[in-house]
Amino acid sequence: MMLCGCNLRVGYDGRIVIDNMDISINRGEIVTLIGPNGSGKTTALKAISRLLDCAGGVVLLDGKNIHRMSTREVAKKMAVLPQSQIMPPDFSVLELVRHGRMPHLKWYEVSGKEDEDIVEWAIQAAKLEHLAHRPVCTLSGGERQKAWIALALAQKPEVLLLDEPTTFLDICHQIEVMEMVQSLNKKLGITVVMVLHDLNQAASHSNRIVVIKGGRVVKEGAPQEVITPELLRDVYRIEAEVYINKTNGCPAIMPLGLAKFA
Repeated sequence: MMLCGCNLRVGYDGRIVIDNMDISINRGEIVTLIGPNGSGKTTALKAISRLLDCAGGVVLLDGKNIHRMSTREVAKKMAVLPQSQIMPPDFSVLELVRHGRMPHLKWYEVSGKEDEDIVEWAIQAAKLEHLAHRPVCTLSGGERQKAWIALALAQKPEVLLLDEPTTFLDICHQIEVMEMVQSLNKKLGITVVMVLHDLNQAASHSNRIVVIKGGRVVKEGAPQEVITPELLRDVYRIEAEVYINKTNGCPAIMPLGLAKFA
């Protein structure tokens, strides 16, 4: 087991959002968390990434209690890409990606040839070579997202956590980012955990889907097992047709309207 949250209890301002949640991620998987707005998807991701303290339960990263690991030790194994990122406005892509090597350097060390080679590799993996010296603030939304993924890659992580990585991107850049994530998983064996709103993207780019509603896991499994008209009615309150995409064999969703409950 690469990443595991056991009996998680997490909340904000005295209100419990997640109560007694168990979630496990196997090494080499792509797992996507889905659910309606306010269901606790992002809270769950923040909890297993140590961005949020838990009121109860434990998170294990490669068998170790993540809250007993140093920040540097966690960063060597796990990279997190939150919904919004902050950086100095004049940073170039190259300068941004170099920050991914910080967990591997002691405070008195400067980056060496191996670090620079890894930075160059990360930029190439993200297909950003032609933009390496451009200020990140001048990039398009899709290019900027790939620059942050390149920073995460420069950490050489075993686990990559992504919170809504395609939000606000046009359809072309959404597909580009999702195919890049899938390629990194297949070629490098990076374990991926994502939060997605687009159910068709989740169905076509995941090994396993975890459905969260009201702070609890209500269903999990392969996309073909999880994405059903009944689940969409119960969890999302919509009527939809679900059919198998002949191109990739994954379920595809055609919404028909709001569910009409008696």
